Amino acid sequence: ARRILSDIKEAEIAIQPGAEPRGRLRVSLPSAFGHRLIVPMLPAFIDRYPAIELELMFTDAIVDLLAEETDVAVRVAAQSDSRLVVRRLAPNHRVICASARYLEKHGTPMTPGDLQHHTCLGITSRGGLNIWEFDGPDGPQSMRIRSPIEANSTEALRRLALAGVGIIRMSEILVGPDIRVGRLTALLTGYNHHHGPPICAVYPPGRILSPRVRVFVDFLAEQFTNPPWLHGAP
Repeated sequence: ARRILSDIKEAEIAIQPGAEPRGRLRVSLPSAFGHRLIVPMLPAFIDRYPAIELELMFTDAIVDLLAEETDVAVRVAAQSDSRLVVRRLAPNHRVICASARYLEKHGTPMTPGDLQHHTCLGITSRGGLNIWEFDGPDGPQSMRIRSPIEANSTEALRRLALAGVGIIRMSEILVGPDIRVGRLTALLTGYNHHHGPPICAVYPPGRILSPRVRVFVDFLAEQFTNPPWLHGAP
């Protein structure tokens, strides 16, 4: 209740002439995605809204925004909480890739079926995320990959792939820079890998949207209209 009264007071102040959004903004971010993509965007946000104080929380777990009193989250995962407002920011194209070291030692898979004979690195305890889907000349295919090594961190899986441990399927946003400079090689490019859940901003509903939440979500939407990974930025 105290948080609601604070938001109402903030909204009343914000509608005054010349007022600017202010106050503390608690933001939940996926670890690798947050560090590599969102954090580089934040200096521009801070310059634009100096009266907003940011509290960033990095986790690959799905945070209960209402229970944790978190203002907004950026997610690259299916949205299961119907209580939240969802704003789509960008699509999420997945890429299958491995390092040259791995491919030299184990060979290059030419079809999805070949993955059964390779070491594929998967996400821990997320069921369908370890079923890799393709569209190709023979129609849709689903492959349940063999994961002798799993992790609940996409950055850990990326680093293992860079070290030649196995093959990963990951968002192009995270591995695109590695592919462009040759640290990783994209595989099975003749097959359409199904898109993952889109990148979204989610926040609790309310009759009065906190101005600090509104400007933050609008800022992210603005940044994602011209995302840096489309232009070779690391």
